[in-house]
Amino acid sequence: MFTVLAAISGLEREHVPDRTLEGHESVRKRGKTIGGTGVTSEDIVSISSRYDELCPSSMLPIRMQDK
Repeated sequence: MFTVLAAISGLEREHVPDRTLEGHESVRKRGKTIGGTGVTSEDIVSISSRYDELCPSSMLPIRMQDK
């Protein structure tokens, strides 16, 4: 019984990457993107400046302030 289940599991494991790639191709054909939006340098600067406003350096642990 376990041998049969192990064989089926092995076959499924072989087909998962193929189905995943087919799904990605299908999504791309519909004009959608996979994954999150890209992050630009401007986004990073914006986020870091907001963080500095909310958490001034005096709130950082001592070991971080020494660097």
